[in-house]
Amino acid sequence: MVIAGRDFNDEVIARIRATVRSGVDLTRGALARVVCGWFDWRHADGRPKETSCRIVLNKLERRGLIELPAAREVSFLARRPRPAEPMQWPQIEAGLSKLGRIELVVVNGDKALSRQWRAMMQAHHPLGDGPLCGAQLRYLIRSEQGILGGLSFSAAAWRLGVRDEWIGWSEGTRAARLALIVGNSRFLIVPSVQVKNLASHVLGLASRQLAGDWQRHYGYKPVLIESFVDSSRYPGACYRAANWTDLGMTQGRGRQDRARQGQVGRKQVFVYPLQRNWRKLLTAPPELARLMPSVRAKPPLDWAEEEFGRCRLSERLTQRLMSMARDFWARPMANLPEACGSATKMQAAYRFLANDDVLFETLLQPHYAATEQRISELGEGSVVLVPQDTTSVNYTQLSIEGLGPIGTTADGAQGLHLHSSLAMTVQGVPLGFVDAQCWARDPQTFGKKAQRHALAIEQKESYRWLKSYQAVAAVQSAIHSSLWSVWAIGKRTSMSCLPKRRSSRRDRSYSFVLSTIAKCKTNRRACSRRSRGSRSPAIKSSNCLGRRIVQRARPNWRSALPR
Repeated sequence: MVIAGRDFNDEVIARIRATVRSGVDLTRGALARVVCGWFDWRHADGRPKETSCRIVLNKLERRGLIELPAAREVSFLARRPRPAEPMQWPQIEAGLSKLGRIELVVVNGDKALSRQWRAMMQAHHPLGDGPLCGAQLRYLIRSEQGILGGLSFSAAAWRLGVRDEWIGWSEGTRAARLALIVGNSRFLIVPSVQVKNLASHVLGLASRQLAGDWQRHYGYKPVLIESFVDSSRYPGACYRAANWTDLGMTQGRGRQDRARQGQVGRKQVFVYPLQRNWRKLLTAPPELARLMPSVRAKPPLDWAEEEFGRCRLSERLTQRLMSMARDFWARPMANLPEACGSATKMQAAYRFLANDDVLFETLLQPHYAATEQRISELGEGSVVLVPQDTTSVNYTQLSIEGLGPIGTTADGAQGLHLHSSLAMTVQGVPLGFVDAQCWARDPQTFGKKAQRHALAIEQKESYRWLKSYQAVAAVQSAIHSSLWSVWAIGKRTSMSCLPKRRSSRRDRSYSFVLSTIAKCKTNRRACSRRSRGSRSPAIKSSNCLGRRIVQRARPNWRSALPR
């Protein structure tokens, strides 16, 4: 089963049980840190996601799958808030220019500044000093006249209708990208400071400083800020003056309103983007953690369950996916209504394909794991070939949104591009795909070849070849074999040779690489593209041996290919 984006299969659950019963005096926190290490489950700054893991472990215990160590006694009695220390705040009534330089001072980590911030919030803010939820940063607003106020940023609201609709989030994307939004949970200018335009000026300072400070503390940059304003008390004019966007009103629920009673007052929602491409970053498909092959307690019922049974979807959607796979396998040349065989199954299939959580990468992840499992089961000395190529799919005759040019002109043939890496044995037996990428070219940027040198390698279409190579390298590393060589032939064909052998690296000779390529019956015509000025370099192996072999092979590489 997949929980919180991690696959807690039978093997992992058995491993957790064995760890608990090992006799080592483990606390629940220590067990969570151990499990985080198994999955490499970490925050952007490298810290293990202990809290998320403990939530998952508690769910597994409630389902009766594991038994956790006994919980230590903890007092849940509300702590009495420490009384605020009496402090003197400056008395100012002047223009903004009279204050001099205004700065935001980070409170986190400084006890003296933290006491000042808490005393100020307890004395003057309607919500007090906290507690704040999740990751957080607190600031004091300071000038030459003294402390003028304070503000804080913490975790964003888990669900917010007007915000999620404005961004265009699906359920899965929201869960994956929510950490990129931070909430302005406190904002206060002390009542004794009456300075026109000070609040909007401070919001401008915060919008420029927050991203850098957040990255230093938590290892990543947020892309959007949200804030809630009680319109019955405040008009929110400072947010509008600072160019924040007013999204509308909340539903009046709250963070703990699980009964949907809406007992909290409705508030105005304001947001401010911190990066220009904020929408692209927030709506990008979630980067799924790689599924690892595992031994199942029960063998799969058929090939559909073997390939898609571990899909990171809900149980209902996963069952629908396997049913559709069986239908298409039975009638591979039929269209969708004919393959489904009934109107009910056809409607369910269309609803499945229209679901926002059904993504290309999500459907392929379990297949990648099954492919890796088949590779690992090959015998000693076996060789796995992974050729990769790009194919264009022509949909010109269909009126479909989201297509792009696939020819030489922007208004010509329209369709999609598919770049795939297929693992196979030397005899040509397919083992499955190691990587597949599908995309549509942007018509607006089509034909701007002269600007390619100004782009980073990750923004170029050719980077998909490197990404496929990285996927092959990840599989090679997982099955504990040596990736001996990677061969790039021309502009459209490349090949990775994965010998499953545990002998010395130097035992792989130059002649073995050429003989392996010859066995693959590579078309000499495709290889000759390199003579027409192709600048596609040979992809280098991480152990440098592949690079040495490729460099030696270049002078006479055509003579070894079949004629």
